[in-house]
Amino acid sequence: MYMTWTFDFDSKEAIDSTGHRFKYKEKSIESVDEEVKFLMNSGCLTSHFLCVRTYLFHNGRGLIVYTSNGGTLDGESYSLFQQDEHGLFHFSKSCKKYIWKIICFILHMNKRKSVHRKISLKLDCIHLDGPDHVLVGEVDELDPRMMEHTYVDDFSYFLDDLKDRFINAHHSVVFHEEVLDFVATASSILNEMRAMPNYSIFHVHPAIWLTKKVRTFILEFDIFLTYDNDANTIIDKVDESFLMLNCGEYKDWQMKVDAEILVEHTNTDSGDPESYPPTFKGFVKCICNCYFNFPHYQPFKHKENVHVYFQKIWPNYVLGLWKMLTLMQCKEKVLNRLIE
Repeated sequence: MYMTWTFDFDSKEAIDSTGHRFKYKEKSIESVDEEVKFLMNSGCLTSHFLCVRTYLFHNGRGLIVYTSNGGTLDGESYSLFQQDEHGLFHFSKSCKKYIWKIICFILHMNKRKSVHRKISLKLDCIHLDGPDHVLVGEVDELDPRMMEHTYVDDFSYFLDDLKDRFINAHHSVVFHEEVLDFVATASSILNEMRAMPNYSIFHVHPAIWLTKKVRTFILEFDIFLTYDNDANTIIDKVDESFLMLNCGEYKDWQMKVDAEILVEHTNTDSGDPESYPPTFKGFVKCICNCYFNFPHYQPFKHKENVHVYFQKIWPNYVLGLWKMLTLMQCKEKVLNRLIE
């Protein structure tokens, strides 16, 4: 099952095959490249982990789709393909790294047989609508009636669709051999996973933080984070990136959490904030140190109104950054060999 899209360039609306409408914003490829460079250097590709956003190349211009609820995807996009001097489309480095890290983490969670809330992993297909149109669907919540579906299959649909509809189809777009190999290898891995009994995919999504599985989630990522000795180096680099952009302003991220996490304590006498972790590394440490005490799960014990505060310059993918850091350390050679 895959999603198809139609575009109305006059009204700047994209309509998917289910009838949902999305607004899109036109951006220059140069602007997108700058955002991609920052995101890649920061260790994060998107605001939502395991998320592919809608992106369209049209006559050398980038079109970024807005969500139907008014949210924007500004600053959260990346290029999936790059075209060489011969006109062949290649997977970009960011695209290969992104997809392989998804597979990498899926394999990791399968090994651990982690239990999780079934939040969807629906990667809609890449859609080619002519020689200069390259479109990627976005993650969406599945219908509750479909919650029994296996999300490995959802992801493999994405890869199979690439192989069957685009590589073998009669389109004027020609893919480089590395794209064919990439899709074939990924499809092979996922087809093997389909036969695995009791497998589970841990789809990380902001909604997971509102479920009672949040402690398991944090614990799993803390364990995964410790697998590689380079973790601290990666975090330091992210720290440096954010410190360079520090504007010293904060905003409320509407979620009540324990004071051990990234918080602002309100002084009952002065009403002034008392403390907060000033760096991304401090944020990671606070998250990792708080497994068990979430006052928003204990409404009758909740005595103070504690909120998470982020610097305004930090986009909403701050949590995603920490999650993505854990993925940059996987050592499965079969997955990493194509992105080195």
